[in-house]
Amino acid sequence: MFQLRSLADLVKKGDWVEVDCILNQPKAFSGFAYDKYLYSQGVDKLCKVKNIKKINQQEDSSWLEKSRIAFASKIKALWPRPTSSLAAGLLLGTRESFSQKVLQDFSRAGVTHIIALSGFNISILIIFFEKILVSLYISKKIRVVLVIIAIILFTAFVGAGASIVRASIMGGIAYAAMYWGR
Repeated sequence: MFQLRSLADLVKKGDWVEVDCILNQPKAFSGFAYDKYLYSQGVDKLCKVKNIKKINQQEDSSWLEKSRIAFASKIKALWPRPTSSLAAGLLLGTRESFSQKVLQDFSRAGVTHIIALSGFNISILIIFFEKILVSLYISKKIRVVLVIIAIILFTAFVGAGASIVRASIMGGIAYAAMYWGR
């Protein structure tokens, strides 16, 4: 079976792949109705992968995807692992550069939210831009607009997943509400 790290090295977002696998019926274990749980999630069979072959490689990444990859590469070049992995996780929400053991340790410690894109990232972004714009003596009205634009650009830059879109909307509303004294 493939480990996530080796699979991520083989297959990139947008690639077409052919998977050769053995389909198995999921089974309950240790009193947990795993088969029923998976069925409720729309999963009828499990696939034990024997072989993966790339059929068509995605060449046409968007400029945002290329920028995100370049930014992650700069982080990796700037610091050694695991520092670069943590920085990329905090800034971009990427988990690919973490080993399975580190991800399990984060999970056991209950701190996986640190490397997930969420309100934490939006809060850091708002505080960072607010401090810079205040130091540049930018008026409050213009600061609100610029910070909201920064939130939108950050959300697009990191891929606009559901969690970061929710956090961006809530962070933007909360920040604007502070401007209006609400």
